Amino acid sequence: MLLALVLPFVLPSQSGGVNLSYKAGVFSIAAPSGTSKVVINQPEQPAPKTWEINEMGTQVTWNEKGLTVSKGAYKRTTQFRDIPTSPRLFSREQIRTMLEGIEAGDRSAEASALAGYELLGENLYLLVRWNDKANKPLFEAIIQIDLTPEKPWFKVLYRSPGVSQASGPVSDELFLANNRLCAVATVANKWGLSTWDLKGEFVRYFPFGTGLFRWSIPGAAPRELLFVERTEYNSWLAGRVNLATFERTELGESKEKASFVSTDPVTLRFDSVERSRIRYADSGLEQEFLAWTAARQTPQGLLMWHPARSPRQAVLFRTGTFQPLAKWGYAADE
Repeated sequence: MLLALVLPFVLPSQSGGVNLSYKAGVFSIAAPSGTSKVVINQPEQPAPKTWEINEMGTQVTWNEKGLTVSKGAYKRTTQFRDIPTSPRLFSREQIRTMLEGIEAGDRSAEASALAGYELLGENLYLLVRWNDKANKPLFEAIIQIDLTPEKPWFKVLYRSPGVSQASGPVSDELFLANNRLCAVATVANKWGLSTWDLKGEFVRYFPFGTGLFRWSIPGAAPRELLFVERTEYNSWLAGRVNLATFERTELGESKEKASFVSTDPVTLRFDSVERSRIRYADSGLEQEFLAWTAARQTPQGLLMWHPARSPRQAVLFRTGTFQPLAKWGYAADE
């Protein structure tokens, strides 16, 4: 039974004006605070291959031809061929190695991917990546475009201290935190944050750990970064990084697979073939459920159902607690 440890509490089908129903792969929640639809099997979106933005009369496009900037009759395209041999970004020895790789066909002077983008006022910032012939990342650079001139064009700001987690032709790994442009990046075998201070105009790398498995930042103005690592002894470690102080805090470690259900409130889950555990990070409140129980945070509360792909039972809990608000799929006396 899904809620073996919760059912001793009074669990009416609907409580406090909250209604939970299910039809054709979609849960519907109706409450005094509002309504929500939860699609249980969300289709995976294909990875983008192009990107564009139109701001202040300027259109910026990224595709297989590279970067194109246009405004009115003005149009200009680049593949950033000069950047891999720029003395501002690379040492003489690094430039020599790059030229040798290009001549051998192992490297290309052309940019390979757009790893991130961020619009701040009149300026557009792009994180551009170069890969080698095997599609392994070589380096990334921050590009700035002032969108206001009649003929806007780019300028190179910095070379990234590390390589971001971007994949494919277009990714969105760049974000703003504490007046810094940031990207989760790897240097050697460690992961951390590559940052570009917009006021002081300097670059810095903050290392945080090893074995990064996944990460996320909540909201458009994030205050923290959530992460999951695989440790060298094969456990799962979940934690957070304060983006104002760059301090790392560990939230939980287990042999059971760790992931985040929600970023607001921060909610962890640990899964094995025997069970699923849900834990609210700030309070430490935890509850155990059957294995393969799905969970999704909604504005009305935490919705849980079982089995994940073909629900037979579901319960909506009050946010931050395991107090049930509504249930679906239970007999009247359950």
